This record gives sequence, structure tokens and C-alpha cells, in this order.
Amino acid sequence: MEKTIKDFGMKIEGARKNKDKKKQEKIIPELKNPGNFLLICRDNIWPETNGEKLIASGIPQGVAYWREEIRKAIPSHPANADEVSMINYFNTVSELRDQVNQVNGAAGVDSFFHYLQQNYLSVSNHQDMDVAGSAKDVISKKLLKISKTN
Repeated sequence: MEKTIKDFGMKIEGARKNKDKKKQEKIIPELKNPGNFLLICRDNIWPETNGEKLIASGIPQGVAYWREEIRKAIPSHPANADEVSMINYFNTVSELRDQVNQVNGAAGVDSFFHYLQQNYLSVSNHQDMDVAGSAKDVISKKLLKISKTN
């Protein structure tokens, strides 16, 4: 009588097939513990996307590239380590992630800069743009420059 083995031992983490499972969105942790401040970073809030899967799903290659460039333009960590900055950083990056993930064509790329103007920027001195207080750690000149591209 032959036995079939169904258990092949301990699972080894790090395989490519398990990579997408780890990239699921994480909920903001309790900020009472100082160690949790280290968890607030761009890669935990907005995981890197797979460009090939985006293109296969019907999104144009230029738009998939633009999405990743917008993500890279966001600083990886907030500038300050206080609780208010962490919460503002988390909320702003989450909102930007949701807006960028809705862009599926060239028209959405053009409208993203207008979204930034309406929600995060104010005009002062006739030409200068100031960033709203809650988004100062996130919105940079690099992000604005990439968001203006076609």
C-alpha cells in the first residue's frame, strides 16, 4: 500500500508567487507606540505596481509609466516624526494613490494636475503656488512637474 505525501514541509517566504500577496494595502497602525511610526512610509501605503499587469489589463503603457513616476515622486517618509505629520502624510498619500489608480487614459493624466490645484495648492503673489499645510511633506516640485506632463 502506497502513501501519498501531502505536506512538503515548512513554507519558505520570498517566492515570486507570494510577492503579490504581501503587497496588500495596510491599515494605518495605532500611533501610540513609537515603533509604529516606522511603518508610515510610501511603500506600505502605496505598494509598487506591476506595470506588465496594468498594460495587460488595458491601460496604455504611457499611463502605467506615469502612474509609477507619480508614486516615485512622493517622498518615501514624512519629513517630521510627530503624530500630526504622520497622519497628514498617510491621508495625503492615500488620497493621491486613489486618484492615480483611477487614471486609465490620457484624459485622466491631464486632469490630475487640476485635482492637485483644487485640493492641495493655492495661488499667491500672482504666480507662486503654495502647498496646503496638510500636504507639505508630500507634494513637491518634482511631483508637480510630473503631474503636468502629457
